[in-house]
Amino acid sequence: MSSKRWLKAEIRKWVQNDLITPSEGNAILAQYGEESHSYQGIFFIMASLSIGGGLLSLGASFWNGLTQGQRFVTAMIPLLLSALLMLALVALDRKVPVTGHWKNVVRRRMETAYMDESDREEETVTRYRVPDYAREILCAFHGGALLLACYLLEDTFFIPGTLPLLLLGAGVILLILTFLMDSLSLSVACVLAATAAAVTGGHDWIVTASWGLMAALVPFLLTLLKNDRQYSLIVLSWCWTAGVLFLISRTTNMLWEMMFFSEAAAFTWIIGSMMRSYTAAGMAVRFLGSTAMFGVLGISSFGQLWIAPLSQESGWLLWGAFGLLLLLNLYVLMKALQKREWLAAASGMVPVSMLSAALLSLWDTSGAASGLVITLTAVVLSLGVILRGIQTGRSWQGMLGFILLFVMSALRMVDSTLTLAQRGIYFLAAGLVMALVCLAVYWPRRKNRRKGKRKPVTHSSRRSEQPMAVQKKSQEVPAPDIQETWEAPPVPVFHRPGTDKGENDHDQTK
Repeated sequence: MSSKRWLKAEIRKWVQNDLITPSEGNAILAQYGEESHSYQGIFFIMASLSIGGGLLSLGASFWNGLTQGQRFVTAMIPLLLSALLMLALVALDRKVPVTGHWKNVVRRRMETAYMDESDREEETVTRYRVPDYAREILCAFHGGALLLACYLLEDTFFIPGTLPLLLLGAGVILLILTFLMDSLSLSVACVLAATAAAVTGGHDWIVTASWGLMAALVPFLLTLLKNDRQYSLIVLSWCWTAGVLFLISRTTNMLWEMMFFSEAAAFTWIIGSMMRSYTAAGMAVRFLGSTAMFGVLGISSFGQLWIAPLSQESGWLLWGAFGLLLLLNLYVLMKALQKREWLAAASGMVPVSMLSAALLSLWDTSGAASGLVITLTAVVLSLGVILRGIQTGRSWQGMLGFILLFVMSALRMVDSTLTLAQRGIYFLAAGLVMALVCLAVYWPRRKNRRKGKRKPVTHSSRRSEQPMAVQKKSQEVPAPDIQETWEAPPVPVFHRPGTDKGENDHDQTK
């Protein structure tokens, strides 16, 4: 339910209870804008996907009817057009000083950076002349045109083994442009080029070169972190994590895939929590992140997964990549805590639990202890879902949290790494936790219900007389608005000098 719909329902109740008039209710609703329906965004996305699919089908039909020379010219047209636009952007775009209100805003944002007092005095606040969204659109068009040209050239000449080489060359160009243009779109295109080169290529040196491109993007990630570009950092971190997942899919075991997948799920959940203003899109991203997170926890809770040794197949490369993503995840987690996104912050602790379970598996080779650590993490996250449902008044979310809690507990029954005694102890502990949660949820309601059914208090006869006395006394006191009528004072009588009392009396009687 949206806020505007809730307000309409509340105003309808107020009017029915004669708290406000219908005109006053309409005046309150007029202070807010029109209600935005979530289905509008869904239909817009569906329409965009349909139009894009139609254009791709028409383009493929047109491409199949061309000769080899015509295909080469067609493949070069988008690349040349994007290159001309990029040259125009580089020639026209300059950094200009920021003045007025925005200068103060940017200076307050710069206070969070680690600078000395001397650096702050000499620092000049600047911005690009071209708006940021226009720069990102042009950079995204150039990166997409470059990747499309690589695929079309390989499809034109049919030379085997050329696509990975073309993608690696495009990745190097995109990496250089990323640092020159300071663009998020170009960095994402570089990740796509490196990942596609590793997936399509069958040689080890191509995979190594792809890892080199991914490692070369780490300074740009740190630059985004230093400049406090939160959304760009989250998007690039998610794409970088997904790229690492594709790179390790053919070289390592499933355990490393689950560890990096937990990072991607955490970033997805936090992205969705920061997109609450976009109702439909934010809800879809949060649903995707939460589903992926509980899927990772469900698979990783089995002890059989942690039997595979990490030290033999990993080396320092994967440990370093996971540690870097973990630091970025902790930074984003702190930002989520500042925005009071408690459930998203709890999901950000899952990669920390995965790291703890991985380190524990080096000593406990059976995998039982590592599986229990992941299970406890899933239990804590399920409790967070329950508390979130209670806080927001969503009964379905609280019920979903109980279902997740039950499912995560039931998975331990089929875990072969646990003995019967360990399973019994675990289920007893899980039952006690559920009982405590039910007690914490329903006991305050029962207590409040008892408070509403108190018996009337009986007073003694001496105390019961006091209200009657006060009532009689209040009746004797006249009302303040009633004015009493007073009799007029007698007129004084004055005697003339030189006359006696009798004459004066005689004159008065006359």
